[in-house]
Order: sequence, then C-alpha cells, then structure tokens
Amino acid sequence: MKLEWQNSIILLVFLLPFNIHGQILGYVYDTINNKPIEKCNIFQKTHSNITTTDKDGKFSINVELGSKITFSSFGYNTIEITVIKKNLDTIYLSKLSKKINEVKIKIKEDPAIKIIKTAIRNKKKNTDVSIYRKEILKINLYDVNEFSPFKRSDIFKKYSDSLKENVPFFISLNDYKNDSLINNFSKGVAINKKYFKDYINSLYIDFDLENEKINILNRNITSPFSIDALRYYDYYLHDSIFIDNQFCYKIKLTPKNKNNVLFSGFVWINKSIYQIQSAKIFLDNTYINFIKNITLEQDYIIKNKKRKLERKKVQLHAYPPNL
Repeated sequence: MKLEWQNSIILLVFLLPFNIHGQILGYVYDTINNKPIEKCNIFQKTHSNITTTDKDGKFSINVELGSKITFSSFGYNTIEITVIKKNLDTIYLSKLSKKINEVKIKIKEDPAIKIIKTAIRNKKKNTDVSIYRKEILKINLYDVNEFSPFKRSDIFKKYSDSLKENVPFFISLNDYKNDSLINNFSKGVAINKKYFKDYINSLYIDFDLENEKINILNRNITSPFSIDALRYYDYYLHDSIFIDNQFCYKIKLTPKNKNNVLFSGFVWINKSIYQIQSAKIFLDNTYINFIKNITLEQDYIIKNKKRKLERKKVQLHAYPPNL
C-alpha cells in the first residue's frame, strides 16, 4: 500500500506543467551605426520584471522560454520578441523617423505701423488753420576748417570758449494769424549787411510734415507722413507720454535705406484722434550743400475739440559763407 502511494506522487510530478526558467542574455545595438545602446529597457508587459542594458549594450533578464519581452529606448522604435533560447545574441533597434509638420513663422509688424497708417489717413482732418502760430528759425554756423577766415574772426572768438564747434548766427521769431504776419523779431550777426541777408534768406525753410514732400533748399524730400512713407521709413513704438494732457504714442522713425536723403527722429501721435501732436525730426547728411544738419519741429494743440498748429521751428547747423 505504501509503495502505491509513493508511485502516485512520482506520477503527479511528471504530470505538472513543464516550465523552464533561466537567465536570458543578449545585446542591444543600433541598426544604423552598429553601436551599443545604453540604458535600453527590457521588460515583460505582464510582469514587474525589468532590466536595462549597460554601456556595452549587454543585458540579462530572468524569464521563461516562450514568453514575450519588450525592448524600449528613447529615440528608437519599440519592439517585442518571443524568447526561444537563453542566448538571444544581438537585438537591433531602429531610430524613430518622425515627419515634422510644416512650420510657418509669422512676423508681427511693429504696433507703430498701424498707428502711422491711421495718422497718415487722418492728417489735416479737423485742423483749424485760423489761429495764431509761431515760426522760429535758428541758424548756427559750424566750421571744421581750422584756418578759415570765419574762425579767425571776432564773431567766432566771442563764442569759442563755450561753443567750440558752432556759433549762434541768426534767430528769428514770427507770429502769424490766418497766414498773415502780425509780429516779428530777428537778431543776428552782421544781418545789416546785404550779403548776410541773402545768405539767411537762402537758408529759410517753410515746411509742413503733413505734406507729401518737404522742400529743403530746393530739394524735395519724402515726408514721414506722405501717402507712400512706409516704402521709405521704418517706424517703431518707443514709448507713451502725456503732452498738454493728451495721451500720445511716441514713435521712432528711421530711413529704410541709409543712402537715401530721408529724415529720422520722433513723432508723438495723439491717441484720441490719431494725428500728429508733436514731431522732432532730423536730417543729418552730406547731400545738401552748406548744411551739416537740420532739425524740424512741429507742434499742435487741441482746443474746442479741434487741432490747431501752434509752432514750427527750424534749426540749422550750416557751414559759414565765404567771408
């Protein structure tokens, strides 16, 4: 009876499922450069059994023959294989190939562009010209010639201690109403001499920034507020400020092409009406005879909901006439 019981146990053992466990060895390599892949994850999806490759791409994992293991590494396609032997030799992974969608880069224009476009459309609208206004002309003489008669003259010596590069030569202030001169003042060096009067008259500039062109000594220069100004100038929103209790955008303007005779400087655009509140622009070049640089200023005020021209000012740094 005892022998029969022992035989039953032996038979039961042989009837149990026949599973083989063991260490599975292998290497993981890159299919393109045939180099080992370090820190590649090898695991069974249905178990917590996981391992990684070393710097040589070598790995070992304890799984059953016939089970499935997964190989996963960042930047590579994930693969799954069935274990049919203890030595898997080399497993190759291919790199991911992802197609990048088309990238469109949209460059936003500076907010100043929209402001200037509106100001150009609105120029001269609701502007009352039947007002008082002031026009100022100031001329400074600038002489780079060390041995010129001008520098040796009493005119220059009088100012040479404080102003080494230029000398105040002439200033005029004219008051207008309805384009009629009602008051004027002028002061200058030797203006009683006809020669100097002719010289001053030749430098006189009448301008309006809202015109298409600004005439500088018989040369027409495109205004920053002309219809096609955006072809010639770049505009940048620089700051915001209150002028005479009016909120204004401060905009910097520069020539698109530095070789062209164009202005640079700043304009202040009234936010409520999108028109010029104030402007100060410069012309600094060597293209106009006898002129080193020119500054033009134009200011408006708002009264009774209308814009009025308050002041225009021209300041020149000119080379002296032949004395």
